[in-house]
Amino acid sequence: MSVGLLFVQLEQVDKSVQEECMFKISLISFLILASTALFFITSTPIFYGVFKDVHSVNFSNAEPLDKKHINFAGEWFGEKGSWIMIHLNGIAEFRNTESNLRIGKILIQDDHITIGNGGFQKIWKIQSAPFLENGYWQMRLENETYYRESDQIMVRIISPKGSV
Repeated sequence: MSVGLLFVQLEQVDKSVQEECMFKISLISFLILASTALFFITSTPIFYGVFKDVHSVNFSNAEPLDKKHINFAGEWFGEKGSWIMIHLNGIAEFRNTESNLRIGKILIQDDHITIGNGGFQKIWKIQSAPFLENGYWQMRLENETYYRESDQIMVRIISPKGSV
């Protein structure tokens, strides 16, 4: 049924029914518009991440990782299927079961990590900072252990004799 036909048929019914129908049509139109806007607002970081190389992303207030957080850099795989990529330039990406790819600046503090921009961000509580064990870097965030394959050459240089 087209909208024009709907209006023609509305002229034949009671005025209160007309007002109720017009209210419902307006409400449905508003909800469609709002859901479309919400989709574009929440998907912008995804589209931006897909079509833009992360090394060329310019978050003006992103700062490179400092020396005490350099071990956080790299590609981390969580035991529950999450994925985090932390770049030295202060930009990070993550994907988990709750969200698709997200890109943003990273802020590492003593007890938590924040990745995001503006209202679109994810915060993890650091339960264990990165440490090296059996050739793999590990860290624990929000009850999930993340693993990063180590650079074997670097491990041999810095690890005590016989422990590699």
